[in-house]
Amino acid sequence: MGIQSIATYFLCFFLVWGLGGKEGVCLLKPANKVVQGTMKYVPIEGGCWVLEDDQGKKYEIVGNHPRLYSEGLRVVLLLKKPSQPVYGFCPGEKMELVQVIRID
Repeated sequence: MGIQSIATYFLCFFLVWGLGGKEGVCLLKPANKVVQGTMKYVPIEGGCWVLEDDQGKKYEIVGNHPRLYSEGLRVVLLLKKPSQPVYGFCPGEKMELVQVIRID
């Protein structure tokens, strides 16, 4: 855990504590990210789909999104970090789909 993550955690803790303990709500949310890239099928552990961005970074889009499952499909997606822990063998950073911006 980096210094920035630790600082964010403590800031969130104090915001929650200052807003009434258990009833408080953390106002800090992970930033959404716009990613443009190509959908690719990876044939491991039963197969999975990844989005490879134009710089070569891979993202696994968690959940079921069949309209994205086409080899070579070019997309622009709005993604965010998952709200719950996600485990699996698919390569790439696990992300949740917020919005499909464009499908080419």
